[in-house]
Amino acid sequence: MSSALVFQGTIIHSLDPENLEILENATLIVHDGRITGLYKCTDEIPQDAIPPAAKLHKLPFGDFLIPGFVDIHNHAPQWPMRGLGQGLHILDWLNDVTFPFEARFADHDYASSMYEHTVEDFLRHGITTASYYGSRHAEATRILANICHKKGQRALVGKCNMDRNAPDYICEEDASASLRETEEYIGHIRALNGNEDALVTPVVTPRFAICCTPELLQGLGDMIRGDDTLAMQTHFNEAQQEIDATKALFPEFGGSEADLYESYGLLNHRAILAHCTIMNDYEKGRIKALQCGVAHCPIANMTVGGGFMVAPIRDFLRRGIKIGLGTDSGGGWASQMLAVIRQAMIASNAQEVLSKGGDKALSLDEAFYLATMGGARVLCLEKRIGSLEVGKELDAVWVTTTMGLQSAMAPRDTQDSPRRMFEKFIMTGDDRNMAHVYAYAFRDKKRAARFGRWEAFIDDLHTPYKWSQENGNRSDVHWVKLRASSGRGPALEVRMERPFNFSLRKYATGDLDQAKHPHELTELDEAILNLDAAHHGLGSGSCGPLALEGDRLRPESFDFTVGLRATKEGSG
Repeated sequence: MSSALVFQGTIIHSLDPENLEILENATLIVHDGRITGLYKCTDEIPQDAIPPAAKLHKLPFGDFLIPGFVDIHNHAPQWPMRGLGQGLHILDWLNDVTFPFEARFADHDYASSMYEHTVEDFLRHGITTASYYGSRHAEATRILANICHKKGQRALVGKCNMDRNAPDYICEEDASASLRETEEYIGHIRALNGNEDALVTPVVTPRFAICCTPELLQGLGDMIRGDDTLAMQTHFNEAQQEIDATKALFPEFGGSEADLYESYGLLNHRAILAHCTIMNDYEKGRIKALQCGVAHCPIANMTVGGGFMVAPIRDFLRRGIKIGLGTDSGGGWASQMLAVIRQAMIASNAQEVLSKGGDKALSLDEAFYLATMGGARVLCLEKRIGSLEVGKELDAVWVTTTMGLQSAMAPRDTQDSPRRMFEKFIMTGDDRNMAHVYAYAFRDKKRAARFGRWEAFIDDLHTPYKWSQENGNRSDVHWVKLRASSGRGPALEVRMERPFNFSLRKYATGDLDQAKHPHELTELDEAILNLDAAHHGLGSGSCGPLALEGDRLRPESFDFTVGLRATKEGSG
């Protein structure tokens, strides 16, 4: 069986650093998780382009679709320690803060629980693709890969290799043990059930040369030489303290980390080099010649490492070096790519001053490119993701600028153009503006949901889409109370023994199905409360391919208890 999805509205994506494409009134067609059509106006659409059973989603005014964010440098086990040790020099930060935290991932239960929260958090913030450093623990790395696969996040997952210059409680036994565990986790990831499309892939991950013996680096390089599909990630010219320590351990390379890693066979077009803040012309030339990519981590560069470190991003772009953005979760205090985009622009402003105008600051368009298509290029995924072009897989974020979201975003004005709303979202929005996150047609994981107590008027629970349809469902609800807006008089409280779904509206379901426009709806004198035990996962005509087996809702009986209680509010 196949399924199809159609979006009609504003589509925004980057084709290159200088070309942000904003398509108003566009039509995006998705079939089996892959984009099969992108039309700038309805007149261009061939009659047979949209399958008969396609599910149509109209993006209302203020909403638009963008590619999912691509985070190319992320330490998953450091997610719970974000914000700690800011201002420490890099090696002190590792020993005093990071290594003790990462050691906790030797515990299976802790790793399972923490990685669930970690991946959910990044997905909620629209990061549909991430390149993860795990801890040095093979079992925890397998758990991380399993969770990414289960939750539908596209990911490169690597076990940190580190067999020296680390505390005994986290240092690996020796190079041979490290290499054996690396081969085992690579095999585990490639054997994941249903991973034929390589949603999750392994990445060789020497932490950095300081923590690796020559024997370990050589063994990892041999793996890469023997398998040209393997990516490699490491830290590269991150901070002066790290550079000095590396030079002392490997004096034969004269301080060139490019020569060091190249000599062990670790640098090629799949190499992801994090930070690259202190770079001379020789180093830049080598990584360009070897087609390596740079993971720019502007937040961590300015808060951890021992100084205000600004990577020469403009020069990288000028030379044609591949660049993307990384949250560097842990060293970077934010798990939001929006925060990284903003910091990248701030850092580039500083670099323009330091270079006396030689390196122009990044524009918003360029920073957005780095967070999407730029990152996809570094990960060698530019033919699959990074933009919303025909032939690519649907990794996307449905952005809404609707008022009343309690978002930090600057308020929307009725005269705002799509460009202006896009700028407001990038510079002031947050995850509450991300209504849906689409990761290659996996079930909607409701990443935009926050646990809390919420109040709203009934009119605010319904969106007047141009083409009327049911909407406003609230999921994972523990209880709901209906009362008069005055806060006085009778009220109705509804509870179930497990979380449930509800919607509340002034329109009959039949009217919503039949009406083509909001003005054709008849508002009722009463409110209709709908209670649902479960909803079908995305797929089968809702988003791309069929929903995963475990996410499908089949015709069957559901037993649940509903508790109704009448109360009186605001007596007196």
